[in-house]
Amino acid sequence: MRLRTACRGVAYYRVHEASEPCAERISFANQFPNLLALEVASSTSCSSFGKEGRVDGISPYPHGQYYVSSAPVVIHGKIVVGGEIPDGQF
Repeated sequence: MRLRTACRGVAYYRVHEASEPCAERISFANQFPNLLALEVASSTSCSSFGKEGRVDGISPYPHGQYYVSSAPVVIHGKIVVGGEIPDGQF
C-alpha cells in the first residue's frame, strides 16, 4: 500500500514503565487522512493502536476536503494533528 504523505513529520511516544508491544511508538498521518502508529523496536504496525495500527478517516469531512498540515504532536498521551479545510465548503 502506498502511503501518501505531506508536511512530513512524526511523533515519538513512550509509555513510561511499560514493556508490552508498542510501549514505544512512532505516529504519523497521511493525506487519506489516516493516523498510523509503528512499534519502534520492530518497525511494524502497532496492532493495539486503532485497527491494526491505523485510525481511518481522522476527519469528518469528505475525502479531499481535509488536508494534514503539520506533523503530529503527543500532548498528555493524546496525538494532535493540524489540518485544514477549504473555507466556505461546509
